[in-house]
Amino acid sequence: MEKVTYISDNGLFITFGDMPPYLLESIDAMGVGSIEDEGMTAGGGYATYLSDYSRRTVPMEVSVWGGERNGWYDLANLQTLRQRMAAVLDLRYQGTLVYENDTGAYQLRGRFLEIPAGNGLLGSGERFSLSFQSTESPKWRERDERVSQMGAVRGGISFPLVIDPKFSFGTYTTEFTIINDTYDALPVRVVVMGTAESVTVANETSGQFMKFNRPISDGQQLEIDTGKGTAVVRSAMTGAFVENASHYLTLDSDYWYLQRGRNVIHLDGGGQTSRPLGYLFWSKQFGGV
Repeated sequence: MEKVTYISDNGLFITFGDMPPYLLESIDAMGVGSIEDEGMTAGGGYATYLSDYSRRTVPMEVSVWGGERNGWYDLANLQTLRQRMAAVLDLRYQGTLVYENDTGAYQLRGRFLEIPAGNGLLGSGERFSLSFQSTESPKWRERDERVSQMGAVRGGISFPLVIDPKFSFGTYTTEFTIINDTYDALPVRVVVMGTAESVTVANETSGQFMKFNRPISDGQQLEIDTGKGTAVVRSAMTGAFVENASHYLTLDSDYWYLQRGRNVIHLDGGGQTSRPLGYLFWSKQFGGV
């Protein structure tokens, strides 16, 4: 199973799959674009010490099928489908390409490089070549975020019994572990709901932390995005914006990433009576899918 959905920032979307009218014939989701190396000569040999992808280009072959009407090829419907596709693949907008196969669903931000041009009629259909290029990270990311809860009362019995991290029965647990089994440091999103006198979210493995000297009251939540380096306070009921919280971040804090391997994460509410509840979201990323 392979399916591609393009969601344009203009509000439109289109899906190419294994059923008409928009068929996905082939896609190369492994190509990484050009690789830029910086190196140095040591002892007469060349050693690369920095390598990165410039952009990722995703070529696709698709076809559009107009169907039949009264036993004749429905060219009018084919033209309508062409126009709809061109409206979605508007070069003035970026968008998100979502690729799904038997292993999962992945997404990439970017834009199409040119207006699609047909390669001749195939009965009631027409074939098109499309090229999508990344504009942000060249690596695919999981479409669905993973989530871990922190600041929960842990207790009870379930089967199979799994205890990691260790906790005492019925205690308020502020520490948990995330395993990053990829080759990259991964940005995270954190949502912390009141009440808290202040909020500190620490990655004890890397020694980095984010401390915000601002109380979070009942009915509010602090939202942190380490990839964008932003923090805001919102209403927990409506999601309405309350205040920018970036200036409450202490000078010795960092918008940290998950490191490779084991990451021990700790949430602190700034006081013995504070019992904030938090969620940490992250997505794996891949060089090719």
